[in-house]
Amino acid sequence: MQPKVHALGRKLAIIATMSFSKALFSEKLQPVIRENVILAEYSTFQIGGPADLFAEPDNIEDLILLIAEAKQQAIPSFILGGGSNTLFHDNGFRGLIIHPNLKKIEINGENIRAESSIPVAQLLQKAIASNLAGMEGWIGLPGSVGGAIRGNAGASGVETKDLLESAEIFDQQTGKIEKKFTKELDFDYRDSIFKKNPTLIILAGTWKFHKVEDAKAMQATMTEILKKRNQTQPKGKSAGCIFKNPAPGISAGKLIDESGCKNVQKGDIQISSVHGNFFLNHGKGTQKDALELIHETQKIVKQKTGYDLHTEIEMLPENPF
Repeated sequence: MQPKVHALGRKLAIIATMSFSKALFSEKLQPVIRENVILAEYSTFQIGGPADLFAEPDNIEDLILLIAEAKQQAIPSFILGGGSNTLFHDNGFRGLIIHPNLKKIEINGENIRAESSIPVAQLLQKAIASNLAGMEGWIGLPGSVGGAIRGNAGASGVETKDLLESAEIFDQQTGKIEKKFTKELDFDYRDSIFKKNPTLIILAGTWKFHKVEDAKAMQATMTEILKKRNQTQPKGKSAGCIFKNPAPGISAGKLIDESGCKNVQKGDIQISSVHGNFFLNHGKGTQKDALELIHETQKIVKQKTGYDLHTEIEMLPENPF
């Protein structure tokens, strides 16, 4: 006798093998949705197959409507920022990738409000042009404002939590847009409330700076930091740092170097000879290659140093069920 399969389990199994059409969405949204978009083109790692659906809303109203209609149709969705910290599946994504194009930015005294799709580099440029200091240590940092807030990004000893005054958020559970101050966002090392609660969507952030009379000192600092960054971080297709530092003052990259993992390679993915925490895609690297290299590196570093390495990047499955 064949075992009985629960009806919900059957339904989920069927959905997980489906692909989705933009015809499932309202006529208002269909023009902003594309089908079968290659995700490698939206990742600095340049890895990933086709997403069933890919939308780039340029206003908050359409973004919220996309989220609501996808939920109503039981279509899995994922909010993509700058793509500098994301590893997509080789077979793509069965569902909807939402890549917002929210790019309003405005200065109010010593504060700058930037919508979530603004590149960190653009926010920094806006600050420097207005003689606003505080973020110059972030020169060369990739990614978007939304991604920086979500992952509490940082550089040169300054993290998002040190610069952010507040964030504007869409709460999918309540259906409301809310403003939350930094102390409410549970920031920790490369972590925040947004990683713990994916129903919260970042719309914008207000960043606090301090005014200086002369930008020459900031320019000199940035020149020096960028020079050092170019000397110590490899160029090429990567997702930035793969692992979090395991403890304060303990560098994941240094542990990887000391464990003899530099230049170790799986397929077309290789650990950089310049910085051990950077994995480079030398050609047609795959998520499978990257995951194998991640797991091998974790195993070797644990054996050699006793430290557990935990990934900093986000890895998407093909079927998010």
